[in-house]
Amino acid sequence: MGMQWRIESGGDAVPGGYNGYFIAYASDGTLAGYLDYQSATGDDEVLIAMVEVQPAHRRKGLATLLLARLRGEFPHRTVNPGYQTAAGAAWWQAVSRRRQPRTT
Repeated sequence: MGMQWRIESGGDAVPGGYNGYFIAYASDGTLAGYLDYQSATGDDEVLIAMVEVQPAHRRKGLATLLLARLRGEFPHRTVNPGYQTAAGAAWWQAVSRRRQPRTT
């Protein structure tokens, strides 16, 4: 059986758009990872500002799950991965090639 994550979301309206986040907690309540994003009113894309997964929770599909939640929130917008580290670029390339995971 896979990891169970509790994911919370929120954000704030800002002039011209919305800044939001998804935060994932492990079953013991500790922070496992998060994804911050920016969405401009009337834009056809949503920008990932930051994705971070704590070392103990890496390579378990959490970043991909957070991305799926973002895509579920904005189904008609293109996701822009923004600035990427080498590891982030490798992850983005991998998730862009395969079928997208379920959001639940």
